Amino acid sequence: VRMMENEPLVVLTFSCQQINCVRDKSGKIVEGAEDDIQSVHYLWAMQLADKKFTTDDGREYTKPAWELRELVLRGMMSVAA
Repeated sequence: VRMMENEPLVVLTFSCQQINCVRDKSGKIVEGAEDDIQSVHYLWAMQLADKKFTTDDGREYTKPAWELRELVLRGMMSVAA
């Protein structure tokens, strides 16, 4: 946890596996492949910020909600099949 604009900023790092397959409008693969599995490492910085909401009956209220302030892709590596 760090401070930004006098508010706490939560910094998360995590890894996941993603399929690297990008298609054009016609469905043709233009990058990667259907079986191209990548280990991806991310860094996210999240902070609470006041957001306005409206109820179904039109009443407005404000409450804190998490916002993604920054997203960094720290690296990708192929996973052996």
